Amino acid sequence: MIIGIVAEYNPFHNGHKYQIDFLKENYNPDGIIIAMSGNYVQRGEMASFDKYLRAQSALLAGASLVFEIPQVFATASARDFARAGVKLLSSCGCTVIACGVETLDNDSFRKITNILSNETDEYKNYLQDELKKGLTFPLARTNAISRIYDDDSIAKFIGEPNNLLAIEYALAAKYFDLDLEIIPIKREKVGHHDKKATDEFASASFIRDSLSSGEDVKSLLPYPDLFNSNDFLELSDFDKLIFDRLLSLDDNYYYDIDSDLFNRIKNNIYNFTTTTEFIELIKTKNVTYTAVSRALTRILLDFSADDSKDYLPFVRLLGMKKEAKQLLSSVSSSLESVGELVTSMPKEPSPLLLKQFKNDALYEGVRALKSGTKIQNELKRKFLVVE
Repeated sequence: MIIGIVAEYNPFHNGHKYQIDFLKENYNPDGIIIAMSGNYVQRGEMASFDKYLRAQSALLAGASLVFEIPQVFATASARDFARAGVKLLSSCGCTVIACGVETLDNDSFRKITNILSNETDEYKNYLQDELKKGLTFPLARTNAISRIYDDDSIAKFIGEPNNLLAIEYALAAKYFDLDLEIIPIKREKVGHHDKKATDEFASASFIRDSLSSGEDVKSLLPYPDLFNSNDFLELSDFDKLIFDRLLSLDDNYYYDIDSDLFNRIKNNIYNFTTTTEFIELIKTKNVTYTAVSRALTRILLDFSADDSKDYLPFVRLLGMKKEAKQLLSSVSSSLESVGELVTSMPKEPSPLLLKQFKNDALYEGVRALKSGTKIQNELKRKFLVVE
């Protein structure tokens, strides 16, 4: 059995290690393969630390292989993020997807997945009713499902971010007609939004906030020596680059940005002060902060609608355990009929792959200039091999 995990590891913390330890101890898999966001993440921001450091942490913790989710989907909605991750892992031979959840509630999981996979007229009508109230889509969807079942536990379950992602993984498996088992693992000690640490466990958002405030987080990371606080990046480090890109907006071009949101962004360009303040300005009752942040990130990275046509345009290897050579060979064979396995910059890269390399170079340039270190040439970097 090969277990897959869709992850961001932003950054890789003790809870993530707990999940891998749990899988190895309870399932004894033949391998654990990670589909991970690279230097840009699903929240619509830049990763706190570069993808190679985060991949190295996962490998040290016991993962066998770490592949990168293509940037265009790593920065997408939960639906497309999940589809890209599940497609990648299933193409690598994974038969099981493990995921962290806030709540172990199989009944709510089954009911919600059933509604969202079938989208009955009843659900659609309730959803439209809720959207007409000016609610955000996530809240409108939660209310619509709750109206069908009249069950508070349903609303509580779908209101938790990791529970929702688990549902999206199940929906992605149905979308691709895959026979995948979903293994939910309850988060240890703390929830997704908890603003405190408990017994060396903390949420990734708490760790990022602590790093931003200059606080010591070493006890919350299993491999703290890998992470230098000088390499920590946050959204504000990209303010000037985002504003510069806004000055050259291309109408009807960008992936998954509707015309209303695009025009709102375009009409407020000269009200830009910082990216965070601009997002607060642009968001509305029914357009969330995260949705605006994702839109700005897609504009920065220059992703068009054409870039999103294939959920697995290529598969980029970030790192492997030295002992996983045989597994990599098997995965490579499985991928031959699906997409290109990228281990370094090919001689003739596709336009989308070239765009991804350029965006990685942009991230690395910001990191190096902030930390005062040498810029590493993304075009020459090789995948990691960890003992």
